[in-house]
Amino acid sequence: APANGSVTANQQLVAIPAQVAMDTFTQPNQTGGWSPSTDGHAWTSDLGNPPNGVPINGAGVTSSQAWVDTSGSTLQDFDTWMGYQYANEQVTADVDIVSVLHDAGYQHGPRLLARVQGGSSSWNAVVMTIDPPDGSNPIPPGSSHACTSGDISLWVTLPSSTWTELAMVCQTVTTGTTYHAALDVVGSLVEGNVWSGSTEPSGWQITATQSLLLGAGQAGTRTTGSYVDYANFAQTPITQITGTVTDASTGKPITGATVSLGGGSTTTTDVNGTYSLILTGAASGSSTVTASASGFASASSTLTLTPGVT
Repeated sequence: APANGSVTANQQLVAIPAQVAMDTFTQPNQTGGWSPSTDGHAWTSDLGNPPNGVPINGAGVTSSQAWVDTSGSTLQDFDTWMGYQYANEQVTADVDIVSVLHDAGYQHGPRLLARVQGGSSSWNAVVMTIDPPDGSNPIPPGSSHACTSGDISLWVTLPSSTWTELAMVCQTVTTGTTYHAALDVVGSLVEGNVWSGSTEPSGWQITATQSLLLGAGQAGTRTTGSYVDYANFAQTPITQITGTVTDASTGKPITGATVSLGGGSTTTTDVNGTYSLILTGAASGSSTVTASASGFASASSTLTLTPGVT
């Protein structure tokens, strides 16, 4: 402010959606990690206890953008997570890979973490990798063609760093490009998308099922062997409603019955009479599920929705 004068400092606030954990990284510039997030959640990290015993070059927030520098060694990793305890959740972030180390053995780059459980020295999670080409040229399961332009993959990690690969697909990933990334976990289902531009792909680019990690956990990121900028991180609950529609007189399943949630989502039953409604975002309180089919009287059930739960 000028001497004996005045200055105007206007501020704009971003609303936090109900039941969503988010960090827009508008906190003052800082080093030593990202905590606290702009919504007040504390970020947990292994900054003080590196996974491979090799300290990273740094992690922090500069000019409303988070950054992680693990580009000094292929053994440098940085893991950080925060948010609510949800079993079913969507994890999203914008990532820009500035550089990646050359490693003929392992892929490197940013990762999204879902259902993170455990402490800074030992954690479990469902992981989606986003890998630009670094010389490793992995071959997806069931394929004979190596991924020379990049790849994305799904993993689940359990105690003692036991990593199980769930799926991998070749996909072009380049440095210096901003990508939007989304990872969904709903029950045993895992789905992921990584795209540039404003339009998300209409279908999931990679999917898998797993039964190793089904409990609730937080959300986060992992950065390995690379320098990555992050923006707009969010953890959103997914509420799933499942059930079966049957003939009250015979007990047999009804195929093609219409099932709707009061005020919104609609689906149909499969050949076994089962259905699933997936609601992303704020879903809580009492609601009514109605089933109807040709030749039958409709029926309704009232249930209490809990965010992030099936």
